[in-house]
Amino acid sequence: MTTMAHFEMCPECRREYDDTSDRRFHAQPNACPVCGPQVRLLDRFGHELHAEPGDPILRTAQMLRGRAVVAIKGLGGYHLACDPFDAEAVRTLRGRKARQDKPFGLMARDLAQVEELCRVTPEEEELLSSPARPIVLLERREDVGWPPRWPRARRRSASC
Repeated sequence: MTTMAHFEMCPECRREYDDTSDRRFHAQPNACPVCGPQVRLLDRFGHELHAEPGDPILRTAQMLRGRAVVAIKGLGGYHLACDPFDAEAVRTLRGRKARQDKPFGLMARDLAQVEELCRVTPEEEELLSSPARPIVLLERREDVGWPPRWPRARRRSASC
């Protein structure tokens, strides 16, 4: 009953899934590199990019450094990503999302990296370090090379 339902388990995963003494008993999702999802790199039309050899994850990282906006499909949906320090890439993403002034989420390796990019209060640090690790709106540091803030989009008013 999960998004993993269409992946047929290999014999080893099926054994773990059915064994009541195994830590993976009825674990959802239960899959491995043999029977689970595979990482692929597709173009905007859904065609797999076979022409370029290499790890699709490393190739995606290279694309991000090259001003691309990429859609990363996970089990629960898509994440759109770009290099947050590339003004043109951010402008492209804002245009595609029609999100001219609303903040975007930023992924960071760890709290130390977050503190290099943003000002973090003790309360915010506690939230970011908690087991829930919620999304927290932080004040960005202006000394780290962020692209300039874009002016707010003018709102059109309808007349009757």
